[in-house]
Amino acid sequence: MNAMRRTGTAPSALAVIGCGLMLFATARLVHSQPAATQPSGGPEARQQGRQRGMGRGQQVPANIEAAMKGVNRAMRQLKDQVSDPAKRDENLRLIGDMERNAVIAKGMPLPADRLDIAKTEEDKAKLVANYRSELIRVLHKMLDLEQSIAEGKLDAAQAQLAEIQQLRESAHKEFDVHDDEDNRK
Repeated sequence: MNAMRRTGTAPSALAVIGCGLMLFATARLVHSQPAATQPSGGPEARQQGRQRGMGRGQQVPANIEAAMKGVNRAMRQLKDQVSDPAKRDENLRLIGDMERNAVIAKGMPLPADRLDIAKTEEDKAKLVANYRSELIRVLHKMLDLEQSIAEGKLDAAQAQLAEIQQLRESAHKEFDVHDDEDNRK
C-alpha cells in the first residue's frame, strides 16, 4: 500500500475506474431513452423513422395519396362535430392531423400519373407549381380554422371548413383526382 502511495498509481487507477463506470452509466442512459426526433440521414434512417411512426403513434404517409386520405379522414370526422364546443380539444387534434398530412403531401413530388395530364415540360412545371400553391392556400385556411376553434368562434369555423372542402373539390377537378370521398356525394 505504501508503495502505491509513493508512486501515485492508486489514485489514478481509481480515477480511471470511476471514469469508466461513468461512461458506462451514461451510455446505458442514452441508449435507454427514446429518440426525441426523427432520425436524419439517408433512406435507411428515414425508413426507420417511418417504422417508428410520427407523433401520437401515427405512421408517416408513404405517398401523396396516403397523406391526402389522412386529411380527408380527419376532415370527415371534423365536419360532424366542428360546431360542438365540448369537442374543442378533439377538433384541434383533428385539425393538427389535417395540417400535418397536408404539409407532408406538399413536400412530396407529384405522382407520374398526375404529371401525365401535362403535355409539355413547361406545363408540368406549371402543374407542380399550382399544386404547391393550392396546398399552401389550403394550409392557410386550416390555420384559420384552427384559430377559430381555439378562440371558440364555431360559426366561423363551420364556414372555414366549408371553404376547405370547396378548395378540395376544385383541386380534385383540376388535377383529375377521383377518390372514395368524391363518390360519397
